Amino acid sequence: MPLARAAVVAVALASSAVLASPASDRSPIDIGSLSPWGNSFLWAVNNRNEAVGWSELAGLDSEHAILWRDGQLVDLGVLDGFDASRAFGINDRGQIVGLSVEFGSFHTRAMLWQDGQMVELVPGNDGCSARAINNRGEIVLWCGGATVWRKGELTSIGSPPGFSSFPAAINDAGVVAGSLSDGSARSRGFVWDAGTTTVLEPPPGMDLASAGAIDAHGTVVGNVGRASVVDSYEPAVWRYGKVTPLAGTWGVFHGVAWGINDHGDVVGAGHDAAHLPGQPGGAFVWSRGRFRFLPPGSMANDINERGVAVGRFFFHESGILHGMVWPRALTRPYGNER
Repeated sequence: MPLARAAVVAVALASSAVLASPASDRSPIDIGSLSPWGNSFLWAVNNRNEAVGWSELAGLDSEHAILWRDGQLVDLGVLDGFDASRAFGINDRGQIVGLSVEFGSFHTRAMLWQDGQMVELVPGNDGCSARAINNRGEIVLWCGGATVWRKGELTSIGSPPGFSSFPAAINDAGVVAGSLSDGSARSRGFVWDAGTTTVLEPPPGMDLASAGAIDAHGTVVGNVGRASVVDSYEPAVWRYGKVTPLAGTWGVFHGVAWGINDHGDVVGAGHDAAHLPGQPGGAFVWSRGRFRFLPPGSMANDINERGVAVGRFFFHESGILHGMVWPRALTRPYGNER
């Protein structure tokens, strides 16, 4: 169906005195928002440096899915009759996935944006959300559980007895990563490959694990922690079934890992042991055993093969969150230039 309520229209970037223009390759880019005082957020980026997320138009419950491309912000609109939308994934073909939501009844529909059209992936099926898409056009959904969409056909991933599955990512081989929950404090990560589910366990002494992203080689990133300890989450990597908390490679560090590219560069957000209560943590990049921190108040959600990372930044003076793009020059850990 055609885009409803807000056609695909380029919106001028909000200006910022401290941030660079889109042409810069050494300064972060503030994407602005669809309204002068609205929040915005970037969730995913492809290898053409196109990024997607969402932005407020008129305060709470007014979010529209957005595309940031060539220095412009594009409003992707919402499904006709619905109130808001969010975009969670984009592939190198420019296909975008996410959801539309109707707040009165809390109905949600899984959505695909492509070729100027908005398409319901599971027509009429409430409670679905599209979370990620690979370059073959395969999509991972949450539809009462983790589900894979391939050319209009749905395959339920399922979960171990007593657990519910929540998908996070799908790579170009069709391998899915996500999290399992039993409704209590206990959680696990998982990888699903051609009908086989492998549970990702936390290290000894920890009882929580979740997965946020997977690269082409099957390496998974997420976080691990202890349910009984406040602020105990640590970013972690699972490689060949073995889990390694990133903090253990560097020192005491608390946070989560949200994204990974095929070079093994990991992004997320957190803080070190010197962090004081009430002070914001910040985004980080971890590569080849080293951390590089981005400004406090930032969160990085994804990084592409070019080293471009996206997320959001909190402006303390105004109390506004804006989507942010960090170019490769800012994501290279010191001494690890490629």
